[in-house]
Formats: sequence, C-alpha cells, structure tokens
Amino acid sequence: MTFDPFADPIVFGPGPASPAMEPDPPPVIQGPLERAVRGDVDALGLVSSTSRSLAELSFNLARKLDDGAGMATAAVAKELRETLKDMAEQAGDDDGAALLDRLSQPADLPTPVRDSPQP
Repeated sequence: MTFDPFADPIVFGPGPASPAMEPDPPPVIQGPLERAVRGDVDALGLVSSTSRSLAELSFNLARKLDDGAGMATAAVAKELRETLKDMAEQAGDDDGAALLDRLSQPADLPTPVRDSPQP
C-alpha cells in the first residue's frame, strides 16, 4: 500500500470549506465622507474601466478619514484629493473644474459634524 498525502483526508483535513460553513462578512458601514465621495464619483461619472482601482482607493481613503486617521489625517486627505483629481483627468475633465465645484459644495452632514452657526 502506497501513502499518498494528497489523497489522505486525515493528513490534510476534510478539504476546502463549503460556502455554507463560511461566516458572513461583517456589514460595511459607510461614514459621511465615504458616502459623499461615492456620490461624487457616481454623479460625475468618474469611473471608467481604467479608473476602477482609483475609485476603490478613493473609497478606502475616505473610509480611513471617517474612521479617524489620527496624525495622518492631512496626508490621507491630500492623497484623497490627488486620487479624485487623477480620476477626473482620466475621465476627460483635464482641469478638474467640475470636480472642484462639486467638492466645494457643502456636504449633507449631521449637525454635530458641522460647526455651529455663528451669530
């Protein structure tokens, strides 16, 4: 009798787990900045076949800012701006005017996030 380690389920376990055994991933909760970035990317039509990875990068950077980037906040925010600018350029908006106009609009954020109105 020959020993075949690849055929012996005792050596390597029962094999790959079935999809029914895998737990569901935790739901992704989008913060206000990530929702705004996703809305801007969709509204401006910035996602093309070549810029999908940039879109995912921008969503990830926005999520990091929503979660609190700590001392890296300024660097992450700058990278997010640059990523959005690159996406606008790839979409054919070379000067980024539409993107900058859209990003300059006040976001629909809950009151605790905004500064209180000045008298």
